[in-house]
Amino acid sequence: MNRFESEDSIGSALFIMRVVMFALIVGVSMFLGFVISQGALSLPPQGSLIASLGIIAAAIALVTRFFTPALFRTPRQADAADEQFLRILFNRYLVNIAILEGAAYLNVHALQAEHNWWSLLIVNVLLLAILMLFPTRTRLEQFLETARMDASL
Repeated sequence: MNRFESEDSIGSALFIMRVVMFALIVGVSMFLGFVISQGALSLPPQGSLIASLGIIAAAIALVTRFFTPALFRTPRQADAADEQFLRILFNRYLVNIAILEGAAYLNVHALQAEHNWWSLLIVNVLLLAILMLFPTRTRLEQFLETARMDASL
């Protein structure tokens, strides 16, 4: 594969990853806006069972993020194409942000049902964690370089 084909692959992967991230963040944000507009923060708290489960889910999601690379093995062939490596990176990325998004939705639901203000704080932390995974060209190129080096060993 020549350099120009690799640049096209990286550009395509970046676009798709950014669109997916935008869609997931907008989904959580729209639901959060709906819940807040319905007065969830103006009502008195009504328990903490779902919010407690939301805290546990958020902690698991934030920790799991560091273990997902082990679930997706990179090819060990020296002649593996960049598309194979980018597909693996996309799968890792999608799993990471989907887990964080699921925990964020659970905490928005906790805010809706139990009206605890700290559920809103947890949602914001999870959305920030998703934003910290924003795909950049440098990250993709660094991943490709590392994957190529590992494959050649």
